[in-house]
Amino acid sequence: MSQPAGIAPALPADPVAWPLAVALLDTARSALAGSLDGPPARVGIVAGEAVALDDCCAGQLWVRIGDIAPAAGTGVEVAWTVHLEVGVLRCAPTVSPHGTPPSPTDEQAAAAAVADDGARLRRAVRCAFGADQDSVIGVWRPIGPQGGCVGGLIRLTVTAFDCDCEEG
Repeated sequence: MSQPAGIAPALPADPVAWPLAVALLDTARSALAGSLDGPPARVGIVAGEAVALDDCCAGQLWVRIGDIAPAAGTGVEVAWTVHLEVGVLRCAPTVSPHGTPPSPTDEQAAAAAVADDGARLRRAVRCAFGADQDSVIGVWRPIGPQGGCVGGLIRLTVTAFDCDCEEG
């Protein structure tokens, strides 16, 4: 459901995954501010199992919250493993209306921009969380070209502590 213009969305009552997603998005947005293709225009935390690959020519940056599960062997404190995904899409060179393929120069420029974004996001996932949170960083996974979009994503798992219980 969309919010009326000028009204900020409500914050979820999630003390575990949401703050991690916000920290990752803020770090990734800052990391891409000086990227070869400039900062992405479409930036946010998205819901669901997959991300819609759209609006990429203006740049699309997302963080997605995946699975959340209790961490094994954490003793009295309750720890959660939170699976996050951060990704970026850019405009891919495409075939012209006359059937001419993209030039090697255009292909290389797109490859350089994706490589630059990848390096920046790899740095962001290493720096987004404090030393008190364990994280396991996955591989940089290319996306596309598909639908005129190209980019990549990184999945990571972060351990966060919270009892999530009300005292009474």
